[in-house]
Amino acid sequence: MVEHVAKCVGIGVGCLFFVLILAMGAAPAAESVGDGSVQRIEAAKKEGQVVVWHNGPLTEPMLKPFTSKYPFLKVKGWRTRGDDAVIKTIEEAKAGMYNYDLLLIGEEEIPVIMNASLLAKYDWPNTKGWINQPGHDFYRAIIATAFVPAFNSKTIPAAEWPKDWEDLKDPKWQGKAIISSSGADTPLFTAYLWRTKDQELNWEKSFAFWREVIQTTKPKVGRGFAGPTELLATGAAAVMPMTVANTALRMIWQGAPVKLLPVKRIIARNSVLAIMSRAPHPNAARLFADYLTSKEGLALYADTRGMLVNSPELGKSTKTNKSLADFGITFEDLPPRFATEENVTKASNFWFSELGVKAGKGSKEE
Repeated sequence: MVEHVAKCVGIGVGCLFFVLILAMGAAPAAESVGDGSVQRIEAAKKEGQVVVWHNGPLTEPMLKPFTSKYPFLKVKGWRTRGDDAVIKTIEEAKAGMYNYDLLLIGEEEIPVIMNASLLAKYDWPNTKGWINQPGHDFYRAIIATAFVPAFNSKTIPAAEWPKDWEDLKDPKWQGKAIISSSGADTPLFTAYLWRTKDQELNWEKSFAFWREVIQTTKPKVGRGFAGPTELLATGAAAVMPMTVANTALRMIWQGAPVKLLPVKRIIARNSVLAIMSRAPHPNAARLFADYLTSKEGLALYADTRGMLVNSPELGKSTKTNKSLADFGITFEDLPPRFATEENVTKASNFWFSELGVKAGKGSKEE
């Protein structure tokens, strides 16, 4: 290197350019701007905080490893329903306002924001080999909410425990079943679960099944999932044809006499994590994204909420994935292409009509 510089003395700009190229090649490679890189950490220190809009709780225990590692960063969260987050994000962007760094909402709700060019591409280094992921780098599906039938194992004698979907139509459940008006997506889930050979939704089979279940069992109708599932746990109801798996599992973990129907395969809905393209704290956002997709961060988040994870490796140890496996149940994601407004409306209209409730009376609460 010194020899080349000596020969170039006084020769001009071209030679100086040559020397610069040599120097760049001889210098050690710059450190990657990946998880925890010096450059990113230093930049995040100056940003001082990271702001997350999310559809589930971000509690102190979930965040402790992150805040311990990066004590200079304050995590600010705003909990919101996905549809509210979409409306607010779009409206604020139109006004030139960009107030948050990361978004964690249902996968069916994020295309509007992505199509508005409001999401940043990221390589998501911790998610290699994960299942149920999109074919792009604008977000990652980190957790999933599964929906599954459940029953009270104490109220029902073991010899009479329901074993499959068909058992839910048994007239003996008349007056003993409870169903949630919040399960308005249920007909869509089973239309996909029982899809045709050409991979199209089987609305005919799904509608016929749920119409028979409702007409035969004449279930009590509740709102949300927590309340009706608690009634199931206390024995006030014997069967709940569809509930949220994480709600039922939390009760099971607490010793409630609830079991999941061993239907082998169920449908889940992903919640996705995305970094905003105009994030006010972009470096802190990437540090947080790497944390929440890390083994430690994702396990804490999923186990605290009782959610499924899309990491095959981590799924061997997280509580919800293991519990479903113990019941002999596997899950698959409802592809976003089926979660259209038209399909959701079709399923909801059927559900509300069969249950005899007004549209809009359901709730997405767990």
